[in-house]
Amino acid sequence: MRNFRAAITAVMTLVLLSNATAAHAGAWLIKEGKVWGQYNIRWASAENAFNAKCEKKAIAGYMDGRKWQFSMLSKLEYGLKDWLNALFYLDYKEVYSKEYNRPSSMGAFSHKNHGIDSIQTGAKIRIIKDPIMFTLQPKVFIYPGYGNYQQNDPSFSNYPPIGYGDDAFELRVLTGKELWFPVSGRLDLHCYWKLESGYRWRTRHVANDIPFYACFGIWPKEWLLLNTEIDSYKCAPGTGSIKESSAIWRSGIIWQVFGNSTLRQGAQMFNIEFQYGVTVWGKNTTAYNEYILSIHSHF
Repeated sequence: MRNFRAAITAVMTLVLLSNATAAHAGAWLIKEGKVWGQYNIRWASAENAFNAKCEKKAIAGYMDGRKWQFSMLSKLEYGLKDWLNALFYLDYKEVYSKEYNRPSSMGAFSHKNHGIDSIQTGAKIRIIKDPIMFTLQPKVFIYPGYGNYQQNDPSFSNYPPIGYGDDAFELRVLTGKELWFPVSGRLDLHCYWKLESGYRWRTRHVANDIPFYACFGIWPKEWLLLNTEIDSYKCAPGTGSIKESSAIWRSGIIWQVFGNSTLRQGAQMFNIEFQYGVTVWGKNTTAYNEYILSIHSHF
């Protein structure tokens, strides 16, 4: 027991001290033969960006730049075994930017791109279930192409990708706990927490990532969940010439339309989630404000 507690303490310390990105699925797995899915729609806009010194500045200075992004993320996970899930994610994005006060001598500037940003496939492997959930998640990111580029500035002869056009492999640790916290003799507060971290190896001169994700949720009613989270990543030093880091704070609600758990443990479940998020810190990245609508289903 003493060795077990020491191992758990070491794992938790590693996760908490890691700086970095995450996903929403969490450490909980679905049972053998079951399917879990999530459809995520995100709208984002920005007037500012973080520079290489992590300073927040206007996107294009006196040129009054703006950026918008629309994305759809589809997730599917299938229970091969109670302790092993296969996963497949598909991420589609549309990006648009414009400079309103560009000098007439420089010509108008705006560009738009859309396409599949990444195809992700991998697995979740549950290591322990009690006293906390502890899962390993290896995942491969495949970038399929350059999208469909549109722009009205003839000085751009190349079609840039939606992102950096890199492939990647990520190994992530996921852990979480559902608990009832006693508030008074007649009231127990139903809540949960989850943490994720790991390392992502990237290609095409893009710096590797160290992800970190933390979330805490409370059920004021069993059909309503309030949660808040930090979703971030930090570029690993000494890797790649394209270095980008970001931290996004999100908060929102999950309405459990039917089912008996928002943590994917029910026989059937259907949830609707709404979140607002803002980029609170970054390096060489856009400072987006975002709105997210998600549908979760388990059957």
